[in-house]
Amino acid sequence: MAAAAALLYDVVLDGGLGIGADGRLASENLTRRLALRPTTAARLAEQHPAHFVAFDLLHQDVDLACRLYAECRAALEEVVPPAA
Repeated sequence: MAAAAALLYDVVLDGGLGIGADGRLASENLTRRLALRPTTAARLAEQHPAHFVAFDLLHQDVDLACRLYAECRAALEEVVPPAA
């Protein structure tokens, strides 16, 4: 939430949620958590938090859906810098 609040633009991002597993984000780990008891899910959420990964910038003052990938990627990296 802090990263979203820090955005300087009115944007529409496309992305997904995942939980780290073997150095990558895996959405299936998040899906498995849905079937657990609330207390277990809360404990796992604290131990292994979910992360949002933005992979496309769809709108920034104008519709970017028809732009070239390189142009959209550059705009995305300006709005949301890549993680270190």
